[in-house]
Amino acid sequence: MVVFALGHELDEYIVKQVFEGSKGAEAGVQAGDVIRRINWVPHFFLNIGVINRIVTAKEGKKIKLIVNRSGKREK
Repeated sequence: MVVFALGHELDEYIVKQVFEGSKGAEAGVQAGDVIRRINWVPHFFLNIGVINRIVTAKEGKKIKLIVNRSGKREK
């Protein structure tokens, strides 16, 4: 999964690409999803380094991801 940081404070995280066959793809993450929370941590407390550590943690570990997709909240 490729994520970009945008916004004045670089606190908006948008999924740019999801790799075919990845856990993110299996979970339904889509390019264009705006990350709002990871494991109940709001996006404004995250940074790219933290996101990278969370999504590359131990294989098989579940991640709770809340995103906005087309203006609607998705889990």
